[in-house]
Amino acid sequence: MNPQEHKYFKLIFFIAVAYLIFLLIKPFISIVLGSVVLSYAFYPVYKRINTKVKNEHLCSALTTIIIFLIILLPLIFVLNVLTVESISAYQTIKSQDFSKFTTTLLDEKFSTYIQEIINRVLLFFVEVSSKLVLSIPSIALNFFLLFFLIYYLLKDGKIIAENLKAYLPFSNKQEIYTRFDKLTRALIYGTILIAIIQGIAGGLGFLIFKIPSAILWGFAMGVASFIPLVGTAIIWLPAGIFKLIQGDLVSGIGIILFGALIVGSIDNLVRPYLVSAKAKVHPAVVLLGVLGGLKLFGFTGIIIGPLFLALALEFIRVKTT
Repeated sequence: MNPQEHKYFKLIFFIAVAYLIFLLIKPFISIVLGSVVLSYAFYPVYKRINTKVKNEHLCSALTTIIIFLIILLPLIFVLNVLTVESISAYQTIKSQDFSKFTTTLLDEKFSTYIQEIINRVLLFFVEVSSKLVLSIPSIALNFFLLFFLIYYLLKDGKIIAENLKAYLPFSNKQEIYTRFDKLTRALIYGTILIAIIQGIAGGLGFLIFKIPSAILWGFAMGVASFIPLVGTAIIWLPAGIFKLIQGDLVSGIGIILFGALIVGSIDNLVRPYLVSAKAKVHPAVVLLGVLGGLKLFGFTGIIIGPLFLALALEFIRVKTT
């Protein structure tokens, strides 16, 4: 075999192995990426513990337990409440008569479409809740894999970071790594914390104005906060209009004002402190990242999608400067 043939053989072998690896991890790709994001987010906690506890295995185990307690315990509570409240919300809204409103303000044929959309949205919540309950064994396996990977990513995080820097195709590797690090931290901490704050605030608003299933809609607002421009308004605005249709002016006007002045303004007030000006990402990038991430990776794609797209665009910008 001549050198040229040997080079092509190595290339084909590398592509084949890479494709095989991709097929092996494809069913767990969202778990792998989720573990990377969580390990990166909690690595400062690991380093803080490591200043007191020098054993890396113990530090990694303690940090993993902290992540487990922070994520799993609230998740069990939220999933339980969401399952109950989604069914309750479905039954409550299903029992409402929208025909008077739709036939009065809209064409009869178009009102049928509106009613169908409402039914599909409600069924979506019930189906998601049912699937979560039925897929508990699969969820348990995914959680085991998630925390297994987190443990080793934390323990070997410094080595992994150094290896990544070594393979960066730039002369100013440290500067590029610092820029990527800054952008990643801003997106992870900024978007997640803002989503949590807006979700809690929205849920409290629904509770104050006595709108049923406050935890369910608070969770929905937390997810909706990832969507640029529209954001949480996609939840609290229809809720306010719904209350006005029912004749409850206090709750209707109250939740709309609360959503616009409190929930909606959180993004503008909190984001500058969590995301620096240099790390801001264009809303179009976030929207495409969220939609594409959801399609590719499922729920975790809400975070992974915008992050990967922003990093890719940053990489292109660096290469062209």
